[in-house]
Amino acid sequence: MKTKLLHALIFSIWMASPSMADPCVTEARALRKSYETETFRQTISYPGIGDAKALSPQELAKQSKALIAQSWKKRSELRSQFIDLKNPSRECADETALTARTLREYEDYLTAIAEHYKSIPDENVNAVFQGGSAALLLKPGKEGEIAPEGKLKLRSGDVVLSRGNAFTSATIARMGENPGQFSHMTLIYIDEQGQEFAIEAHIEIGSVVSPLKKYLSDGKSRIALFRHRDPILAHQAAKLMFERVSQRQNAGSNIPYDFKMDDSEESNLFCTEIIRWGYWYASNQTLRVPRFRSSVQHKNPELVDEIGITAKDGFLPADFELEPEFEMLAEWRRPERAHLITLNDAILSSIYAWMDDLGYSMKPTLTHEVLSTLGVVARKIPYIKGFLDEKMPENMSRSTLRVISVLNDLSRIIAQELLLRENRVLGEEGYFFNYREMRAQLEQIRIEDRNVYLKNLSLNANDPDLINFHRFMRPHSP
Repeated sequence: MKTKLLHALIFSIWMASPSMADPCVTEARALRKSYETETFRQTISYPGIGDAKALSPQELAKQSKALIAQSWKKRSELRSQFIDLKNPSRECADETALTARTLREYEDYLTAIAEHYKSIPDENVNAVFQGGSAALLLKPGKEGEIAPEGKLKLRSGDVVLSRGNAFTSATIARMGENPGQFSHMTLIYIDEQGQEFAIEAHIEIGSVVSPLKKYLSDGKSRIALFRHRDPILAHQAAKLMFERVSQRQNAGSNIPYDFKMDDSEESNLFCTEIIRWGYWYASNQTLRVPRFRSSVQHKNPELVDEIGITAKDGFLPADFELEPEFEMLAEWRRPERAHLITLNDAILSSIYAWMDDLGYSMKPTLTHEVLSTLGVVARKIPYIKGFLDEKMPENMSRSTLRVISVLNDLSRIIAQELLLRENRVLGEEGYFFNYREMRAQLEQIRIEDRNVYLKNLSLNANDPDLINFHRFMRPHSP
């Protein structure tokens, strides 16, 4: 009797544990671990891993095309398996997203190696949605979506996730509880004459409509294309937002950017809210995206508070990756920037971790304080205001201006030191750091720089030539 009770207790505990009872969780986690260990060991021999069977960097560069295609195929299958689930758990969604991002990170690494060793054919790879497989990845079976001139066909209502190269892009991408790899969303509208437009919301200018050609040529580093299964509904969603945004734009009063990330109301719009409200109204208020939202609150809320975010959870661009009503049709990356995206991600994730786990706080200098104050004052001067309209919106607070300025200086200094260390390894070993190695190096940089800061503090000195980033960010107490 006791044995049966014990078995029943063990079984109930096992079933209550999502990570053990949910096949989705265990399968996604197993695939991710295989790429974090076995796959990397089989293909990459960078410091910290090392394997006699690993490929040389030159051999790896030659095989990168096939390895990227293999990873993309697994990533597509992983998403399809998730979409087929009727009621996936939050843990299932988190594990699936994390695994997909690990595979994308692996592809970025291979792309960087191929780019460095000139193994990417010159096939117009820097043209968005064109190029060889190192740049453009198309969902298996969708080859018919490529037009005769080699460009991906687009439809009205298509949703584009993108990533820029700026540190502010990484700030948005890595903000959520589960850090993502995209920082922006755009809705495509194609009118009856075939004219293509991009509908989006920018920090600097609010919500705008612009020619799609202009949008695609402004230096994107990564783009993913998603398509709703119903083309009529998709077109209606795009048309609704096109009319709404262009009406305000033509009147000279763009819908302001939503720094609060509050999608419960529509007076201001964050980039994701363009898609959220378009599909909500086009579906007669039956389709609300995303299914799973991100928590944007941190243990140390200083950064999100300074930016002006008031929402506890929000719709971040990466939340859209697993939307069941949308097909992930293609993904494109700019080869020359693939590695830089990973570097920026590692830096911002480390900054968030130092603030949350180690009590670090932003320390604006007098220069930051003065510049942010001047920015606020200048917007009130009519003659100067005209020059700032597309750089500094009226609803951007002084604290937001200040924290963006500090983050840019902080991230730039950290990036310089990280790149110095990586370039030494690249020269000696022929490999770049991967994401996990970057995080380890960044922690070492933090420790070394903090020691220099504490030494200067004890000497009552403040030598900027010695102290690196602790001038701009440090713990509340030494």
